Amino acid sequence: MNSTIVGLNGACISVRKRISAEISNGSSFKRKLNFLIVPKITGCVPTQPLDLTKIKLPQNITYADAEFNIPKPIDILLGGEIFYELLKEAIGIKAESSCDPDDQAMQHFKSSVRFNSGRYEVGFPWKGHTQELNDNFSVAENVLNP
Repeated sequence: MNSTIVGLNGACISVRKRISAEISNGSSFKRKLNFLIVPKITGCVPTQPLDLTKIKLPQNITYADAEFNIPKPIDILLGGEIFYELLKEAIGIKAESSCDPDDQAMQHFKSSVRFNSGRYEVGFPWKGHTQELNDNFSVAENVLNP
């Protein structure tokens, strides 16, 4: 591999190596990515130690780096698209389908029709969220035996 990266103020760096690695948020997000290997991404971040007693941080969050307030070199630089995928996963935002209901029904029909001996079968398009039904047997029994 031989590639050139152009950075701040037009600074160029030649890259000859890359690796493939899997990143994870420690729970449900896992992704295999390609990384370019460079001698140094940037200087230490933050540039000065942060006084955490002056910052109100959420207590229920597990940080990727527990010592993020201490200046250290950057190990990995992620692109914006991966960062936001991780962020969405962390705060529980699920990808919404952009199809309207008619398109979803057509897609379901196309994916579930099976021809078998001249007949066709289509699976029921079940809704994802179901509501629990009441105990109908006891209701009927109470109506019949007051």
